[in-house]
Amino acid sequence: MSLHTELDSVFARIGLDNKALNAALQEMATNTGDLSQLSTTAKDSLVAALNEMYATLTGLDIPNAADIATLVNAGIDGLVGNAPGTLDTLGKIATEVAKNSSLIEALEAALVGAVRHDQAQTLADTAKETARTNIGAQDAAQIGDVASANYVGTYNTAKNG
Repeated sequence: MSLHTELDSVFARIGLDNKALNAALQEMATNTGDLSQLSTTAKDSLVAALNEMYATLTGLDIPNAADIATLVNAGIDGLVGNAPGTLDTLGKIATEVAKNSSLIEALEAALVGAVRHDQAQTLADTAKETARTNIGAQDAAQIGDVASANYVGTYNTAKNG
């Protein structure tokens, strides 16, 4: 099934779901519910019930700055892990990388055949096919003509139909 057909189906479903949500919202607008069913002690108004909930929430034990600092430090310790002292900061890692330029050159050579995601590159057709296969992508013929599709029309038809 082409991407065009899939998108057409998705927009039709979204339109139907939107229609159902609009019906539910209309029902809610005409029926706010029975306030006596609230689990708060304030049952005569939603505002009073919300104020009661707010008072309860403001009484909760929220972490203070020291607790937050402890959590942040634990996160840093987890990130650094068992790294040796010479590699426990980005600056130290950069220094070690500069000392080992031959290693960097070997890594760069290994990356020459990698598909870039941050800039354009020229690939042979076989390399393109391999890259698409590796990431589960489809080529233009498999996707179909999505540029001329009228998904808004499909959505509106499903929503209003």
